[in-house]
Amino acid sequence: MDLEQSTKIFLENDFKYMTIGEITKELQDSRLSRKGLESQVEELQKKLTDAMNGMKELKNEKRELEKELSDKS
Repeated sequence: MDLEQSTKIFLENDFKYMTIGEITKELQDSRLSRKGLESQVEELQKKLTDAMNGMKELKNEKRELEKELSDKS
């Protein structure tokens, strides 16, 4: 049994013992999870920006149509 397997650390918050390897794996998993969340946030920010730009275009179109309508009156 190597040092990593035989070394245990007590985590007070979870009230359990974990090997260094288990802790390392959990850290890696949480980093991957965070990266996944960061990419989701970036994607949502892009969608929000696109939606806001679309709203601006619609408002401009509405103004143009209202102006055309008032010009015809």
